[in-house]
Parts: sequence; C-alpha cells; structure tokens
Amino acid sequence: MFDLKLNFSQPWLLLLLIPAFVLGLLPYFRIAKKYRRNRNRVVSTVLHLVVMTLAVFVLSGINFTYREYNNNNEIIFVMDASFSTKDEEAAKNRYLSDAVAMGNAEAFNIGVVTFGYDQVYAVPLTNDLNSIMYTYESAEKPNTSATDIAAALNFARDRLTKPESAKIVLISDGVETDERAASVIRAIAADGIRVDTVSCSTLVTNAEALITETKFPEYNIADGEQFDIVLTVKSNSNATKTTPVTITLYDNGKNCGDVSVELAAATQEVVFNHTLEGAGLHTMKFELTCENDEIEENNVVYSYLYLDKFDKILIIEGGDAQSQVLAEVLEESDVTVITCDQANDIGSLNELRAYDQIIFNNIADKDIDKSVMELINSYVYDIGGGLFTVGGGENGDPETAHAYNRADMAGKLYQQMLPVQAINYTPPLALQIIVDVSGSMGSTSDTNSRVSAAKAAATSIVRDQTCLTERDYCGVMTLSDSYEVAMPPLSMTRYDDILESIYKIGGGGGTLFSPAIERAAQDLLSLKGRVEKMHCILISDGGVASGDGERALAMVKKYAAPENGVTFSFVGVGASSIQMETLQTLAEAGGGRAIQSDVKDLTLQLKDDIRVPEIKEVEYVDFVPTIDKNSYYATIVSQEDMPLLKGFYGTKARSSAEVILTGNYDVPIFAQWKYGNGSVGSFMCDLSGVWSSEFISDENGKAFIKSAINKMMPTENIQPKDINVVLNEGNYTTQMSIFPSNGLKDGEKISISVKNSESENADEVTVNAPSADTGYSRGSFETIAPGVYTISVDRIGANGEVLSNTTLYKAFSYSSEYSLASEAEAGMNYMKQLAEHGNGESSILSEAHPWTVFDNFVTSFLRKYDPRLPLMIVAIVLFLLDIAVRKFKFKWPHEIIRERREKKRSENGGNKA
Repeated sequence: MFDLKLNFSQPWLLLLLIPAFVLGLLPYFRIAKKYRRNRNRVVSTVLHLVVMTLAVFVLSGINFTYREYNNNNEIIFVMDASFSTKDEEAAKNRYLSDAVAMGNAEAFNIGVVTFGYDQVYAVPLTNDLNSIMYTYESAEKPNTSATDIAAALNFARDRLTKPESAKIVLISDGVETDERAASVIRAIAADGIRVDTVSCSTLVTNAEALITETKFPEYNIADGEQFDIVLTVKSNSNATKTTPVTITLYDNGKNCGDVSVELAAATQEVVFNHTLEGAGLHTMKFELTCENDEIEENNVVYSYLYLDKFDKILIIEGGDAQSQVLAEVLEESDVTVITCDQANDIGSLNELRAYDQIIFNNIADKDIDKSVMELINSYVYDIGGGLFTVGGGENGDPETAHAYNRADMAGKLYQQMLPVQAINYTPPLALQIIVDVSGSMGSTSDTNSRVSAAKAAATSIVRDQTCLTERDYCGVMTLSDSYEVAMPPLSMTRYDDILESIYKIGGGGGTLFSPAIERAAQDLLSLKGRVEKMHCILISDGGVASGDGERALAMVKKYAAPENGVTFSFVGVGASSIQMETLQTLAEAGGGRAIQSDVKDLTLQLKDDIRVPEIKEVEYVDFVPTIDKNSYYATIVSQEDMPLLKGFYGTKARSSAEVILTGNYDVPIFAQWKYGNGSVGSFMCDLSGVWSSEFISDENGKAFIKSAINKMMPTENIQPKDINVVLNEGNYTTQMSIFPSNGLKDGEKISISVKNSESENADEVTVNAPSADTGYSRGSFETIAPGVYTISVDRIGANGEVLSNTTLYKAFSYSSEYSLASEAEAGMNYMKQLAEHGNGESSILSEAHPWTVFDNFVTSFLRKYDPRLPLMIVAIVLFLLDIAVRKFKFKWPHEIIRERREKKRSENGGNKA
C-alpha cells in the first residue's frame, strides 16, 4: 500500500468544528476552577469534544484513498535465437537488458523464451528482475536450424497465467520456417493477450555464398551417360572483387571432384559434368567452401537422382509390318507392336501405364479414336510417359504425308502434343536494305531520279505482305562516303517506323560499299537463331569507288561463308555493262543475284529476289541432317558420321521445342520438348526403311534413334501403383496424403518408415503414422537433419504380411530462411502485420524504446475506504460513555490497583500486630 490520502467530500463542513469546540469548552470554563479539575468533568468534556469531532467528520464525508501494486502483470519476451550477426545479437540482448532494468518488481513478472526450431523457457516468469539477465545468458540454447515463430508464440502463451493482463514481445526478423504465425496470433489476441513485435534485420551478411538451386536434365538419363548438373550459386559479398568458391560433388558418399569459380556479387551458374554408374538411388551432395563465409547452415545442398531401367515400349503402327525395322533396332527393349484397330480397343489409362513409352509409327490423327487420343495425352501430360512420333506416307506412297498431314492435324489434340506444327509456313527472313545515296544516284527531290526509284522500291517491299510478314525483320541503311543506319533490323510489327526511316533518306557524297556491307551483315547476324534466312539487298548504280571493290568482295565472301550464312544481292539502277560485271561478281560471291533494272521494273525484280519458298508438306530430296553440336546427341553421333536421309515431312518447330536435327531451310527433322510431366519427340521422316533405308541401316543412325527414344522415356517409374502418395512439403514438415487403390479391406493398414541416407539410424525420423481414425489416409514427418530421405509406404494385410509398397524420396538441405531470399522490408512488414493482428505495437530494433514495453499496463489499483460507519459507532459509544461518566462515579484502573495494594498492606500490618 502506498500513496495514502485523507479526503472529505464536503470539506467546508469542517468549519462546524469551531462552534462545536466553542460549545463544548464554554460550559467547562464557566465552572469555577476548583471544580474543573474533577476527573469526571475533564473526561466528560474530552469525550464530548471527540464525539462532536467525529460527528463533523461524518458530516463532511471523510474517506481514505490509497494505491496497491498490481502484481498480476506478466510479460514474456520471445527471442529469435536463429542466426544473427554479432552486432545484431548484441543489439537484441541490449534491448532485453534495458527493458528488464526499466521494469518494476512490484508490478511485473517477466519471463524469456528463446526459440529457433524448438523453444526454451530460458527465464520462467519472475519478479526478481536482478537475476533475469544472468538466467537468460546461462540458459540452454534452442535448435537454431530453423525459425518456428508460430510454435514459439503458442509456447509463450501457455506459460502465461493471467492472460487478461499479459503481453508477449516478439523479437525476430520475421522470416519463419513454415509461415503459420499469422494464423496463430489471432487466437492469442482472442485470449486478451497483446503481442508487440520488434523487427530485427533479416539474414544479411557481408560475405556469404550459397547454392540456391540444382538443375538436372529434364529427360531420362542412361547408365554411364555424361550429363550436366547446373548449380545456381549466389553471393551477397559487398567486395568489389570476386569471391573464390569451391564446390565439391559427392555421389552416394563418393567424392566425384570439385569445381572452383570466382563468384561475383550476384548469381551465376556452375556446371558439373557427371556420370551415373549403377541403377538405384544416387544421393547427390554439393558442399560449398568459401573464404570468410559467415553462415555454415547453408553450405551443403542435397539432391538425388534415381537411375531406373525403362524398356517397355508400345509401338502403334499405321500399316502392316511397318515397325519391323524399328523393332529390330530396339531388340534390347521389351517391344509390343499393335495396329491402330488394336489401339482403339484401349480402355483405361492403367493399360497405357504398363508401358514406359508409346511410339506412333506413321500414325495420323484419323487413325486413333478421340477417346484413346485423350488417354494418350493424359498418359504423357499427367502421368509422365514418353511419346515418340515417326512420319510416313499414305498407303505406301512416301510423297503423300500420312502421319504429318497438315489437313488431318489442324486443330487436333494430337497436334497440340507435338513439338512441331504441321502447318503451311515460310521460314522467317531478316532483310537489310542498303540504298546508295551518293551523288551519282541523283537528288531525292527529283521523283525521276535513281535514288527516288530505289526508295520507292524499298517502300513497296516493306508494304507488300507477300514479301515480308510480321514474323520477318527488316532494316534500312544508306551508303555514300560511309554509311548511315536509318533503322536497325526491326520486327515487321514496327512497320510504321521502318517506312518512316525510308522516307527520311537523303543523298550526296561518294560510293563506298565495304563499310556498309560489313555493318549490314553484322546487324543480320545479331538475329541468327531467330530467323532462318539472312539476306542483304544493295541498290546502287554500280559506281563503286576505286579500290573499294576488292574490299567489298572480301566482305561479301566473309559473311556469306557457311558459318555466317548471309546472302547478298545487288541491284544496278541504270548501271553500265562494266558496272554490272562488278555487281555480278559480288552477287556470285554472296550467293544471290545481280539485277540490272530500270526504274519501271525495279520493284518487281526486288520482290522476286527476296521471296522465300514455302516449306512443302513433303520434300523428296537427298540430304544429310545437321545435328545441333551443343546437344547431348552430338556426343552420340558426330556431324561427320551422320547418315543420309532421302526426304522429310515439312513442319515448323514450336518456339519452346529443342530442335536436334535440321534439314533444308533449317526445317526440323527431329525435335523434342517437355509436355507436362512427360516428353515428346518427333522424327520428320519414316523409320520403315523407305526414305530412311541408309539411316536406319547405319550404326550411327541406329545409335541416334535408340538415344532419341531413350530420351523420351519417363524420369521416374510410371507403372500403376497400389498406393499413391502425394507429398505436401513444408520447410520442415511434410504432410502425406495416402490413396490406396480400391480402398483398404478389413484388417488392412498402412505403415510408413522414413530413413535419412546420411544416418545409419532410421529411428531418428519420427513419423506421425496413419491411423484408423483417418482411414490411414494421412501421415506426416519432420526432416530436421539434412540428407535425402527414403519414404517407404507399405500396405499391410490382416495377417501382417506386406501386400504392396510404394517408395518415394525427398531431399532436404537447410531451412528456407538461410536462402537469403527474404528482403528486410518484407520481414518488417510481416512483423508489423503480426503486431496488428495481436493488438500490439510494432517497432524496429535499432529505433525501439524499451520503456514502451510497459505502456498500457495497469501497474496499481486505486483503493478507497469509507470510515464513516465505524466513526459513527465510535461516536455513539463515546457518547454513551460520556453519559456514564456524568451519572456514575468510577475509579480509574490505577486507582483500583492502588486501593487493593493499600488494603493488602493494611491487612498484612494488622496480622503482624
């Protein structure tokens, strides 16, 4: 109790004490002095005065107020103990220390919870504020491999005994493991508990490198095949120079070498060339070593590959015995050949899942029922099976397309599945128009001049959609003493800009071909890969400057070489025969034409020169396919060993397809792509020995076909499973949804075991096993230790035997917060959101004021005591006593004692006598 105060509700009535005392003392002083000292008189007067005083106090509304400390206030600081820099760690501890020092032991009980993946009650609620920091610093530390804010808040709530006067202060960077705090904090606030948040800096260091992603090939990998593993490595080093990083690869614990790179302050890719040896699970461990690396938790990354054997192939053929040659090539595989009629009898997806790949050998859309084609589409897209399509002719005529018939495939699901389109199309063109504006070409103001005719022709070409379409590119240049780029090659979607650049062409000066030819060729080469033809047209009167003709010829030969592939045509406007000879020489070297034209027919001549022939549906021609030298297939068959084909079916590759073999006009001969979960490859020739007789009989051709078919195999087993399992992967917790086929029979149950490949003790993983209450449909487990986890799901019969098994794999490396993906602003915003949901306040650690923790608490209660009833009782008692004193004589206690002593002494004296 403190701050005691005496109060009167009507203090002005205290003035009644004056007349009360006057009236009480006046009779006393009016009595003669010899009678005043009578004890009864004195006692009566005093009692009278006391009674009147008490009466006045009662009339004046006397009362007492005082305060009592509220010792029910509770505050728990929830401290994020996951990774912090030394400065950040010191700042958090200093904030806690300052807050504790400002606390009032009479009014607050303070506790501390530290957390990471788990929680530690570092300081139980106490009002012994002097011991808190010592207890906190000496407490056990939590597991800091993750940050579970939600569990920490729940843990702290359960330790509070007075929720109506309690607060939780969360000190964290806002980066959590499984992102559940936002839902938990509302329930805490509903209990009346406020939650303040103090935002720390997110996980940012001055020197840090880590592997953020591992990429394996999307296609099936064969035993002994070399392939690339692409790692994305990130650094946030603030240094201006690069950081040396070494990454070591371990395959099932075996050191397979390392790669050292100089890592810049960004992300870059590191490539490992690796080979899998032996079937089964391959646990891939990548260990990063970097000087001055501050975070150890994210230096090791795990992934896995499971090398399986896929050899079950279903060939659906479009004609009797068409697949005999192909089946012989695939003699090492388990091949089943059926006809279209048999294929149309397929009634379920599980029938198709018995095969690893389906080959359409000269199959048209019209050969397969729509319902069966939909099953095959689901087999590839949803299940992950492979599809390989092969061309062929109609009714034995190779020059009439059957499989890739454009009319048959238009708008069909079959067309949608393929990496190529069987459509009418012209290869994309990149055109560079160079207009000679030298003095000999005349003035642009003269509509009959050569330069005006050249501009009109260029304008006509750009406007004519039979020459250039929206998929083409066009650029405009001028030449005189040097060159000027009026417009670099732009998509024809920029039609208006290209036309405007032609209109603005001016004139004057000498005639130098070579600088303009070199620049035009370089601009065209910048589009290589996006177009299939690069062509340059130079319009001039042929009056090339002395000595420049040889330089121009050298430039044309350089850029027309096969490795560049630019073609050149030259138009002589009013040129003499000698000047035309010069242009003819240049055109022959450039693989184009030299056109002598007057003003009248110039436009027509130019249009004929640039037109690209449309790709035919069937092209009967001997050719050697060109292999993509950067593809995996180039390690199987070199370009020099590529065998001959005698024709192809014209298709257009999709933009996302990977074209492996090309023919004339760079048309695709073999292309592949990922289609949903599966892969589809298309070979634009037959494999029945008609156009492919030399190809399929050659060992290199066979090697290519077998390799292509192997690449279309699934990346994991797609055979029908008795138990289907879907993993819902959080950061640490993995939820399992289990779907037994046809349900479980009486007495059957599901059993799950999870083992980490990096640990010999399988029991280290605790599984929340499926129960009968949920129909054995759900389970969960936590992955805390890094490694690749083997998840084995067994279907157990009533007598205890294992009826079936499904095995899955999961890789875990480190908690997501160590990926350095979160930005400081995002973490602060999240902490602010948590505070809002918790009816509290949010602040930043560097700016937070510890005393605000104690705001809005009721630290004491105001008490009020009304003594009027006791005073009235006392007054009445004293009043009655006053009457008794006046009416009766009495002796004081000391007088009674004295008389008894005297009496006793008298009696003793009398006996003695």
